[in-house]
Amino acid sequence: MHSTIPPPHHQVMPSRSGFQASQPHACPTLDFAKLVLAPGQTHQGETGAREVLLLALSGEADVTVNGHAYPRVGQRSTVFAGTPHGLYLPRASAYSVTARTAFEAALPSAASDLDTAPYEIHPADLPTYPSSGAAAGRWYHELLGFPGLGPTSRLRVVEIHTTPGPYRVPLPPTTEFMRGARDTGEQMTYFRLSSRGGRGLARHYSARFGHGYDELYTIYDHSLLTLPHGECTYSLPAGVSATSLWVLAAEPVPPVRRPLRSRWASDKAPGPR
Repeated sequence: MHSTIPPPHHQVMPSRSGFQASQPHACPTLDFAKLVLAPGQTHQGETGAREVLLLALSGEADVTVNGHAYPRVGQRSTVFAGTPHGLYLPRASAYSVTARTAFEAALPSAASDLDTAPYEIHPADLPTYPSSGAAAGRWYHELLGFPGLGPTSRLRVVEIHTTPGPYRVPLPPTTEFMRGARDTGEQMTYFRLSSRGGRGLARHYSARFGHGYDELYTIYDHSLLTLPHGECTYSLPAGVSATSLWVLAAEPVPPVRRPLRSRWASDKAPGPR
């Protein structure tokens, strides 16, 4: 007999060593995993039919993707210091990660129909954008899926930093980060809190989408929100800062339709040359 209980929208990712996939959730396009390695330890994996962002949270590692070497990925001691550094792994990729130091990475992913080469997301290429309005203690980096960055199919990723509050921090509207792509409403947010004993509150609501969500969650270090629809806002207690990884799903932009050259043109597309 199949259960009618829907998958939870909140879970806490484990922090133990190795590759840790998320628990079952309600997002059909997006997924999330973590990688924790000791110095000298190696992890090997494959992306399958998904595109993946391998984002270093702390420490350094040497990464190989489809035979291409990327040494010293990760240039910050903690997720709260420095600028992000990562790699885009396209679908059908084989990769290996060997830790130089204690290494921790996030691996958000999305279903993909794009064949392209892997590429590096380097700190020197990532401008810092200050937040505006009520969230004056916040700034962010656009990591994946934005103009001036490399190609993606559906994956959009933003890293958001919030200084010690208390702050009520609405995430920016998802349409602000789509820029030409159509938003599916699907999103994930992974939280890191500066205090292990720190707590926050997140509200998930989606009345405008017609799904009727209005839920409140306690946010911990390593919390993951998996939201198939709706919007989210979160609050932090005094003295606690947060780094959150905001992952969005967008439908790919359809290809340009080219008109026939003439009514007598062949219906068969030309072969490779």
